Amino acid sequence: MKIFVEMAKTNREIAQGIFNQINVGIEHLLKLYLYSDIRPEDVHGWKLSVWNSLSSVPKSKTYKNKYPTANDIYKWTWECYGDCLEDQYDGKISIFEYLDPPFPSPNKGNAKDFLEKVNTYYRKLSLLMEESGVGIVKISQVSSLIDDIFDIRK
Repeated sequence: MKIFVEMAKTNREIAQGIFNQINVGIEHLLKLYLYSDIRPEDVHGWKLSVWNSLSSVPKSKTYKNKYPTANDIYKWTWECYGDCLEDQYDGKISIFEYLDPPFPSPNKGNAKDFLEKVNTYYRKLSLLMEESGVGIVKISQVSSLIDDIFDIRK
């Protein structure tokens, strides 16, 4: 794991950085949604990948060297993908059959249920980042959040 000390960035730069990483997090949230009961040995790694996709945000030049608000973080996560994710749901599921080793054909789940869970995840993640005071969340916080929202049995 690499830890970077970042300088303050503009809100546009922060949003672009989040946009570049968020697809990986959503893909792993989808795996957790569809396969957490089938592949429990992979759950920890998927949670780690979700955390790695968005575990911190830098300070914002726009806010005079303060961390972005929960509303901003939420806007840069869910709002940039939420409107197209339902349309892409079946396509995202189809990739799992090409993995090595291939995943079993998933119970397709429910696109609306998945979207609601992802929306809730990013809303709560944004609040945790703001509440931290330093724009970061711990892996244990993300793991607990995923367990609660996605009903992962321990």
